[in-house]
Amino acid sequence: MEKKVLQAVRFDLNPASKVTTTYRARVGQDVADVTFELLSLPLYAVEAFSSSETSSSQNHDS
Repeated sequence: MEKKVLQAVRFDLNPASKVTTTYRARVGQDVADVTFELLSLPLYAVEAFSSSETSSSQNHDS
């Protein structure tokens, strides 16, 4: 496996957390351990990020 992912983000119902985790991934006959930092954010943060992006892009357009 060539792709190197250092961080991932997920939105769920749990409180915010950051953990380093390892998963075993399989592609065809190859199996590899993949280690990355997982940032979990509560679902309400999606709206906060969306609002932030909108205001940020409006500021850049001015």
